Amino acid sequence: MNVNNLVKVNSGERHNKDLVLNLFVLYVTPLCVYLQSMFFATTNIWAAAYISLLCGLMLTSRKFNFSVNKWDSLFFLFLLYACYASLRTEGGLLYFMQTFLIIFFVFGYTKYQISDLYRSLDILFVFGSICAVGCIIQELWNGFYTDIVAHLFKSEDVDVILRLEEEEMGNCGLMPQTGSAAECILNALYILLLKHNPRKKKVIWGSILFLGLLLTGKRAHLFMGMFALFLSFFVGFEGKRRTNKALASVITAVVLVGGLLLVAPFLPEDNTIAKVVNTFRHFDLADEDIMHGRALLFTEAILMGNSAPLIGHGWGSYKKTVDYHGLSTDAHNIYLQLYAEVGLIVLSIFVLAAVLVIINNIKTLKQLRRLYPENSQEVILAKLAFCFILFFYLYGLSGNGLYNIECLITLALGVSINKRLQQVVEAKTI
Repeated sequence: MNVNNLVKVNSGERHNKDLVLNLFVLYVTPLCVYLQSMFFATTNIWAAAYISLLCGLMLTSRKFNFSVNKWDSLFFLFLLYACYASLRTEGGLLYFMQTFLIIFFVFGYTKYQISDLYRSLDILFVFGSICAVGCIIQELWNGFYTDIVAHLFKSEDVDVILRLEEEEMGNCGLMPQTGSAAECILNALYILLLKHNPRKKKVIWGSILFLGLLLTGKRAHLFMGMFALFLSFFVGFEGKRRTNKALASVITAVVLVGGLLLVAPFLPEDNTIAKVVNTFRHFDLADEDIMHGRALLFTEAILMGNSAPLIGHGWGSYKKTVDYHGLSTDAHNIYLQLYAEVGLIVLSIFVLAAVLVIINNIKTLKQLRRLYPENSQEVILAKLAFCFILFFYLYGLSGNGLYNIECLITLALGVSINKRLQQVVEAKTI
């Protein structure tokens, strides 16, 4: 093969690699939701076709190199179990395909360029920003917003958006659920604050994203998302820089909270922002508005698990079994729901996998700090991976991220980033 042909091959391979990476990040936000909720998505065929395309592109790439190491082996094992269990669940074929896509990308497609990944994450920032602006438009110009979503989503999803708004449960922005909007906005906030951006941009867009996150009314995303970001300063920095970052975050939090406390009394009681602020002003676990019946859901999950502690009652059984005011719902706690559905054995694999993935991420981040400057793409990506991963497992205490694809696939992106960075460290230290 002559030099010209070799250049063409490498150029084509690079183009294919970039395409796969960008298509996967685009699926993380917003296509994992849109391909199931937009006006044309009357069946799951669009999502299935997109997943099939991505898997095919990965398999035909020369960079596809399937590998599992000791740090992510339990995560791989749990995903395999999720694939198996979803096939035994009615309507679980799409979840199987989504989990299969995650396995392909995390464990097979790990040879992409760091610079390509760094740029591709701008997709998450752009759409998260659009979603935050959508939340603000929904609050200020509701009629205009309603006209937009009426043509964007399926009728049943439009009904959900309008019901959530009518019941003052939060704004959806350009997503069919408040939780999906909060996930997109939170990811954009992480990228804005951790990537190397001008301070003016961080202040302006950070304010927009934070306001959008508040308007979703998702208190768990707000509290646990900010907590994960705060912890990233401790694992991502050292010495004086760590102190400065921690101090800056505390001052920012004080200013924001103080401003909200001053503004909240002048807002209507049923205003979304006022409800979020009052939650923290008068926090009481006995308050139904805070718990949303979670105490009952937690109790039901524990009772279900106790009746079959080792193997549980089967994947998806909780939602089919528990009757919550005539509705079927998840337990709003990943760990308790796994205990009820799959028992202690699989729950232990899930928890141990989480511990190993987080420890490995912190270990990789510390190694990268010794090898690269603080503002390098490698170190920044490691911090982003830390936030993606830690938020998922923290949110699992109050939500059901394992059963929401936008949460699960963001976790997968974090694990994939860390796996790729681990390869960078190994190559540098050989």
